[in-house]
Amino acid sequence: MNQLLEIAIQIGSALSTAHKAGIIHRDIKPDNVMIRQDGIIKVLDFGLAKVSLKLNDIDSEANTQEKLSTLQGVVMGTPNYMSPEQTRGKKIDTRTDIWSFGVSFYQMLTRKLPFQGETTSDIIASILKSEPPPLTQFVPDVSPQLERITLKALRKSRRERYQTIDEFLAEIKRFHRDLEFGNKTESLNFRISDQIENEKQTDAEVTRITAGNSIRSGKFSSIFSQTFQKAKTHPVSFGLIFMTVVSLIIAVGLGFSKLNLSTGQPDSFQKMKVAKLTYDATVTNVAAISPDGKTIAYATRMDGRETLWIRQIASGSTLQLVPPAEVTYYGVTFSNDINYVYYTVHEKGAENLFEISVLGGNPRKIVNNISSRVAFSPDGKMMAFVRLFGSLILADARGGGEKILGNAGEGEFWNHPEWSPGGKSIVVAVDAESKGHLLEVAVDSGETKRLKANDWAIISGISWLSDGSGLIVGGLNAETKFSQLWFLSYPDGNLRRITNDLETYTRPDTTADNKSLIAVKPERLFNIWFSADGTPNSLKRLTLEEGKDDGLSGLAQAPQGKIVYTVGINDTIDIWSVNADGGDNRQLTFDQALNFQPIVSPDGKYVIFVSNRSGKNNLWRMNIDGTEPTILIENARAVSEPNFTPDGKWIIYKQMESADLSTIWKINVEDKRTVQLTRIVSSSPTVSPDGKFFACYYSTPEYIGTPDKLAIISIDGGQPLKLLDFPLVLKSKQFRWANDGKSLIYIDKRDRIDNLWAQPISGEPPKQLTFFDSGKIYKFALAPDGKGFAFSRGNESSDVVMFSDFR
Repeated sequence: MNQLLEIAIQIGSALSTAHKAGIIHRDIKPDNVMIRQDGIIKVLDFGLAKVSLKLNDIDSEANTQEKLSTLQGVVMGTPNYMSPEQTRGKKIDTRTDIWSFGVSFYQMLTRKLPFQGETTSDIIASILKSEPPPLTQFVPDVSPQLERITLKALRKSRRERYQTIDEFLAEIKRFHRDLEFGNKTESLNFRISDQIENEKQTDAEVTRITAGNSIRSGKFSSIFSQTFQKAKTHPVSFGLIFMTVVSLIIAVGLGFSKLNLSTGQPDSFQKMKVAKLTYDATVTNVAAISPDGKTIAYATRMDGRETLWIRQIASGSTLQLVPPAEVTYYGVTFSNDINYVYYTVHEKGAENLFEISVLGGNPRKIVNNISSRVAFSPDGKMMAFVRLFGSLILADARGGGEKILGNAGEGEFWNHPEWSPGGKSIVVAVDAESKGHLLEVAVDSGETKRLKANDWAIISGISWLSDGSGLIVGGLNAETKFSQLWFLSYPDGNLRRITNDLETYTRPDTTADNKSLIAVKPERLFNIWFSADGTPNSLKRLTLEEGKDDGLSGLAQAPQGKIVYTVGINDTIDIWSVNADGGDNRQLTFDQALNFQPIVSPDGKYVIFVSNRSGKNNLWRMNIDGTEPTILIENARAVSEPNFTPDGKWIIYKQMESADLSTIWKINVEDKRTVQLTRIVSSSPTVSPDGKFFACYYSTPEYIGTPDKLAIISIDGGQPLKLLDFPLVLKSKQFRWANDGKSLIYIDKRDRIDNLWAQPISGEPPKQLTFFDSGKIYKFALAPDGKGFAFSRGNESSDVVMFSDFR
């Protein structure tokens, strides 16, 4: 299977290169693929390809039926591999190659064509009207993940297919990597060791298995090479030989898999199994498992709308509990008796807790103003939750009789309450200046005690084991590059890893018998891109490394064309810079801290950024080349979201006054004099091009219960000059003034594809600025001269996985 995937990856990479060069192949099939003796793949026969010297001159409307028009009523070539739009002579783009590659990939896996017929007309009718048979019909052992990847490429609507070959290729690479690390989606077996002795045994076992596979693979590789050596001298029959060898790869690969899983002595170390529970790829960071382990509840997000679901694990049947809406789910919890699901949701500017039956029906509001999931006491009579990330609240099971049990300290944010099995305490996750820890709060007295463990960069969730022996923690610390699952013993505080791989896991939840553990497994790949005019043809990828989340924590453009961006590695975030042509990519910070939200001074000489290197989030300044870093503002309160005025004399920023109050301030760059500009909840300031105003998210007591507004405020502060109700801008989470000062630019996340739009301040309808046909935009920055956009851009997916035998 690995060799099959390597072949597919090389074919996909060749197509990616062609597409970037402005070439659409239009006739991808096994006969047009050659494998050299050294294993290198060559994609041949570009006779039908459309080539252009300039990317934006690609003729996507060219006649795609050149082979069809040779003889009336006869289709020349290979209609089995043609996309629906190609068979109809419609406009084509690179997505027609994605379809053809998908057909070839399907054939590689099953030895069958997905669309067949006795005549050419029958084949075309099948392509246009029929769905391909499931892969399991031909290969019962095929992974559901691989089946999903393959069938997505064969969706008849181009908008539902992979939008770029790179997106398709990334999915295949991810699956290939999972296999290489023994991380199979359907039934993953990887070893977790608690002690050094077990680690030695694990290494020995892995060596034994690997050696066995190497011997077998060596014999197979010999057959593989001999076959293709002969194929080189017989190009006409290459397609048949290619498919034969691919079939051998599948058969032998499946045999190896079964052999390795079923033979050998029982392992002397612990085994852990992992199963994927959802295949939506759209799960948000919200999931829970019922105490009996039979059901999960989770939220999905698509086209800017979130939906709450419940799923039976054994049967896979799902029920939509709450229909799609423009809301954000914060948490979900089953009642102890498993009759109800409790969910926290942000809607219309407020966060509330609702109760709904596991059988569906009408939800009922329980509590107002709640910012966490709810946790129930062991007897089910009480609930605990966090309000405004600052107060731990106790209430009865119906939400009445509220009592404040504890309050967060200055600069702290509380979240993820979890009731202890004995009922005597509640543990909360504390985020304090980007350093997290776990705090135990006594239910009877409110007395607090910090649990033993090193600081965390991120805590994404916690779950008590019902026997009280410890907690499962989802988190990122100095040891890991990705958020992993950990076991924290109680009360001694010994920490050991449950997962130890190259994936990310968040929001753990356990069953009452401690036999099963679920988590959300998000996957994403973001890089820095540049587009001169906002069209797909002008897009250029500037950073190429995977797994570094380029630009997710900040992105800015300098006047001289340089792009400054963040790179996340392990538990640090550093600032880098790269030229708009992709050259001179260099690291600017090296201090093992969190350095983020960079901005560049109007004269291009300095970078201002937020850093916790001094212990708190403060503003720092360094030269554009990263030299001479100095603290610009040292504040007892956390500051963030800096933004320059056009003359470079002032920096506008957000300051946290308390856990539930952020305000806007400005600082003079020369004398470091600070001025408060707002006194009520406001954030994300962005200064107008003329320097007279700033726009920000804004809310006041009279607006509680409705969406936050956008406010236009004088650069000198005071009451808003305008309050604007632009829902799409509010949902964007990032916006910037257009260079003409007449519009606000934001990310529109509808229709599964992100693009930039401009909303006129006057209230006229928004106008689309970019026209990308794929991908997610996380951050964007405008060129100071208005000539181009920089993006943190890529793809992401997320699903629920379940671990068993994890202790």
